[in-house]
Amino acid sequence: MIGKRTRLILLFSAFLVILAVLHFRGLDAPLYYDSVYLAENEYAFVQGPLQVLALFPQRPAAMLSFYLNYCVTGLSPEGFRIINGLLIAGTAFLVSLITLILLRISYQDKDFLREIQDSCASADRVSQNSLFSFGPGGSDRDIVVCAIVTGLFFLIHPVQVFLVLYAWQRMAILAAFFYCAAFLAYLCARIGFLRPAWAGYFLAGILFLLAVASKENAITLPGIIVLAELAFFRVTWKTAFKEASILAIGLVALLAVFSFLERPHGEILQDSGILTTVRQYYRESGISLPQIVLNQCRMVFEYIALILFPDPDRVQFISPQVISRSFFESLEGTASVAGTGILILSGVILLWKRPMVGFGILFFLVNLLPEALLVPQYLFISYRALLPMVGLLVAAADTLLWVWRSVGKLQMAKSLRAALAVGLLLGFSFTGASTWAKVDTWSNPLALWTEVVNRMPEDYTITEKHGTMQALNTLGIHLQREGRNQEAIDCHLRALQVSPGHRLTYIALGNAYAAAGHNDEAEQAYGEALAAKRDADKAHVGMGMLLLKQGRTAEARIHVTKAMALSPHNPEYRNLMATIDLQEGKYTDAMVHLRKALELKPDYAEAEFHLGKVFSRLGSPNDAAVHFSRAITMNPKHWQARNDLGILLAKSGRAREAVAHFQQALALNPEDPAIRANLKTALEQAGLPPQ
Repeated sequence: MIGKRTRLILLFSAFLVILAVLHFRGLDAPLYYDSVYLAENEYAFVQGPLQVLALFPQRPAAMLSFYLNYCVTGLSPEGFRIINGLLIAGTAFLVSLITLILLRISYQDKDFLREIQDSCASADRVSQNSLFSFGPGGSDRDIVVCAIVTGLFFLIHPVQVFLVLYAWQRMAILAAFFYCAAFLAYLCARIGFLRPAWAGYFLAGILFLLAVASKENAITLPGIIVLAELAFFRVTWKTAFKEASILAIGLVALLAVFSFLERPHGEILQDSGILTTVRQYYRESGISLPQIVLNQCRMVFEYIALILFPDPDRVQFISPQVISRSFFESLEGTASVAGTGILILSGVILLWKRPMVGFGILFFLVNLLPEALLVPQYLFISYRALLPMVGLLVAAADTLLWVWRSVGKLQMAKSLRAALAVGLLLGFSFTGASTWAKVDTWSNPLALWTEVVNRMPEDYTITEKHGTMQALNTLGIHLQREGRNQEAIDCHLRALQVSPGHRLTYIALGNAYAAAGHNDEAEQAYGEALAAKRDADKAHVGMGMLLLKQGRTAEARIHVTKAMALSPHNPEYRNLMATIDLQEGKYTDAMVHLRKALELKPDYAEAEFHLGKVFSRLGSPNDAAVHFSRAITMNPKHWQARNDLGILLAKSGRAREAVAHFQQALALNPEDPAIRANLKTALEQAGLPPQ
């Protein structure tokens, strides 16, 4: 007989294996979207945990987890994603346990409830055997299977692709993990599994604080606990009100803390506090609070469809929506408001009629609220479904078990149950296939953002402006990286039509023009960005790089100096300034900037390469060769370093070694005539036949 702990270990292990099979192909995908914020701030990870916490003080638990991740795996995308996967598997495991306990309470398992009552009377613990096993002495096997099925569906849902592989969403994953762990601790203390009860409640409180310190949307947990008291433990409204009042005191204290903690990520650079953040988000959305409520009522049903019917076409990373401006503007808007009201009323009524269904519906709605109302510039983002999904799946588990048991009472029970099992298996197979497909999409950012943009309405004037602008700009950035510069320019120009005068759009447009060789247009775009915000460091850097390419080093120095003053910890800005110093023959200054860049980013291949250039110009070929070699070690595809190292080796009489480096450089950049000429000379010098 397998022991109870072994069963739990096997269940978690099975979840891990399934998640790994579904997601392993995307582990080495590049970091993009908000995740690049981690790579851009490598200096903070180098300097220690306090600097990392300072990147995002409102979410200290998540930032600390990023730092611990860095200590083990560096800034490797795979490292971040493996930990994300472990946390998702852990959350799915917790969802199974929560569902198991709620099903056993709801279905009045006599053995289980009797042991709860006895334990409460005697201050003993409910036995783990009763809680986590099935068969004689525990609850029915179908309850346990239903709980496992619920956790498994959560695990394989395609929404998890946008959490496991989107490194930045560690925040949402950690919040959901600690949220579910806190709720489970509360349940275990409430039913007597954890004794003394105060220890269980204290543990739940600590886990709740960790959830909120990961992402603020976890602040709904006290409300969920009050709903659980009403639904499963049948407290009176008066008692529930008292409990809610006590919990509200703690929430006020938490809100007071968040009212001044800085949130520097995103558009807010200097102002502090969550209220400032929310005001900024409302400005970005361009719609009023009543309009947000109206549109979010429509999104409620989009999220229900996404969670319960996750076909690949519906599961999009971000999906800019058409904005409804008035309650009477369309039948869909009117119906969605009425439908949301009916859903809320149904949830309240079902708290007494079918507790798990009512609780699940209200859990879903309550956990949609924070981001729906406080982050209004995006109406619909798939990963927001993570925590609300738990509520819908709890309701679905109750419904599934009721159907299973009802079918079992019919004359053709075996056949009907077999048909139901086959249907579930097909549904799970379809869901897993959707997840498999989405991993492929995420691994190709250009394909992902092309899909997002292609699904948007052609008339951008009727869609949410911030989400539409972000989608177009992000697609443009990835098109530029693929060398499709004109298409990138078109995307950014369309983004300007949606949101005229936006600084980040002008910067992206300037980069695309510069890559296409349209220097005048690029300079104008950077100028527009600086007119919108004089302290836009990326606009200064873009302008500096553009001027440097044109040989206007004095003007370039002015802009790069301003960028360095605005962002003194950016190693790329230091490297760019060193490039200017190199062109002007200021080798000592260049060396200072490059050593600072390497202090901020120890594995920075470009800085090592330019240090090699400095030493080469200073007549120190041995030192230059050391730095070129380091650059190659850090980035084996650095063809410039291979070419320059080959030149040094050829000059020192090591022609055969030089040939190898020139060959590798030519393989990386076959169109460069200088490398081909260097290879020809080295072959002649080594007495080797020409290639």
